[in-house]
Amino acid sequence: IQRANQILKDLEKHAPTTTIEPSHLNRAQQIALFPETSPILKELADLDINALTPLEAMNKLYEWQRRYTPK
Repeated sequence: IQRANQILKDLEKHAPTTTIEPSHLNRAQQIALFPETSPILKELADLDINALTPLEAMNKLYEWQRRYTPK
């Protein structure tokens, strides 16, 4: 344990001190998972998940996968 503590102290002593602040990151680089006008988002928003059975939920996912996966 003493050796591990010594190694940790050495690593902390020689660790780089440069940090990147989140404000310096370019937020424009974040890409959207779906376009804002995606029909699947509309369907998802309209879906009452509390009223679905597990089988209906799986069937809905399969339908979306079949419909929206590029061929």
